Amino acid sequence: MKKQFLLCLCLGLLPSCQTTPAALPSAQVSASPLAAPLVTIPVGKSPHGMAAAQGFVYNANSGENTVSVIDSRSNQVIKTLTLDQGKPGYLKAFHSESHVLLLNPEAGLLHVIDPKQGHALLHTVPVGKGPDKVVISADDQKAWVSLTGEAAVAELDFSAGLAQAPVLRKLNVGNGSSDGHGHRALAVGL
Repeated sequence: MKKQFLLCLCLGLLPSCQTTPAALPSAQVSASPLAAPLVTIPVGKSPHGMAAAQGFVYNANSGENTVSVIDSRSNQVIKTLTLDQGKPGYLKAFHSESHVLLLNPEAGLLHVIDPKQGHALLHTVPVGKGPDKVVISADDQKAWVSLTGEAAVAELDFSAGLAQAPVLRKLNVGNGSSDGHGHRALAVGL
């Protein structure tokens, strides 16, 4: 009978099975993960990019100059970061989840956020015109930012540690964008 129940459950045929629920032990009947309630978390205007690190979700609000910090355990916004200039774009967490990078396309900036220090903006680095996408090396030592407003990619070297501002170097990559919409795709192989 257990095999029949599991087969029916796997095939999605549970209602058509001949086995009555009373005949099954209660430990085998469980709620589907798809039946979990949907949680809506109010954030700022025009949510755009998201990244997760250290049990927090960072949501860029591109309709204003804020980033909502959400505690993933309570599903509550616990802090709102305000940018002095420009509006936030995409976010990317380091592989170790130690820090989060936030692009600020309007101001041409990259911000480094530290989840362990009250979600502080540790560094603000001018990277160039139109920062759009970011890729981080597997060892978290370097990051590359595509610049749609110029023929370059910004390379940031974090090998001295994240307590210090990264060393910036521009790599010339040629004109144009890969998708015709102002975005420049990035791929890094190390």
